[in-house]
Amino acid sequence: MERKKERIRELRFKPRSRYIFLYEQLVLFTKKYGRDDNPSYAFKNALKTSQIGLTENMKGYRGDKRKFELWLHGRSQVFIIQAPSVEVKEVWVKEIKKVLLLQFEHLKDENLKQHSDKIQKLSYINGVFQSPIVSH
Repeated sequence: MERKKERIRELRFKPRSRYIFLYEQLVLFTKKYGRDDNPSYAFKNALKTSQIGLTENMKGYRGDKRKFELWLHGRSQVFIIQAPSVEVKEVWVKEIKKVLLLQFEHLKDENLKQHSDKIQKLSYINGVFQSPIVSH
């Protein structure tokens, strides 16, 4: 039994080479097949950008400045990503931050709209017909 646990742990933490694609709503992890002049990519995992967090500078990990983390709710799943260089890491982190900021703005706008709709319904129920104040 102990040997099986060691094997699972070893497989779970074994680094894997992946090609990552960042979209507004998804981060895709893929594996590249074929030659460089005609590559194909196999799906391995996807993370919704609305559900991820980012740790830009990690402590430990032998001081490797090329690494950063993407994680899900309360760090239930953590993906350690190592860029080929510090410069590439900085570009990735910058672009991920842009996407996360867009997600935050979208969620904020959605919450504001829902709040505005509730106020409007309550105003109608109470016989008060006013336009709610919406600020952006």
